[in-house]
Amino acid sequence: QLVIVDRDAQYRGHICEDGATLKDAKGARLLVVDAALGVATDDGGVLVGKVSVNETDAALVGIEDSKGRLLGYADQGRSSVLDAQKSTILEIDSAGECRGHDGLHVGSLVGFTYHHTKLVAFVFLLRPHLFRDKPKSFLRAMRKSASRASGAHGFFAK
Repeated sequence: QLVIVDRDAQYRGHICEDGATLKDAKGARLLVVDAALGVATDDGGVLVGKVSVNETDAALVGIEDSKGRLLGYADQGRSSVLDAQKSTILEIDSAGECRGHDGLHVGSLVGFTYHHTKLVAFVFLLRPHLFRDKPKSFLRAMRKSASRASGAHGFFAK
């Protein structure tokens, strides 16, 4: 099992024991990856991604969306994910620590081994929200700033 944890150490999802089913933190099935066929489908069985057959470099595995547009590459030699222009967008070390294009920590993959690189590339390119910060609620931010300004947050503490 491969567990996806974001930069704030919050659980975001996991790849099940079968090595192909991706579920989010709520348990919803997001993606099923068949590594032998090189395809990824959504919960309804609809094709969402596939391995590109046009790549000539043995270390790079191209990943396309369902319309055949190149999304990026899995670089199995360096254990990284590249964008369509072959710029590094995610690097994974042996401990499963993930670094973004700027070298900053974006999350972790608990249970990662190097043979998971292609699977991680499918997940990162097709479901990137699992590695991004959760959006903050605008209304919650307004309530917190209003309570700070009015002093209402300490009203009940007295």
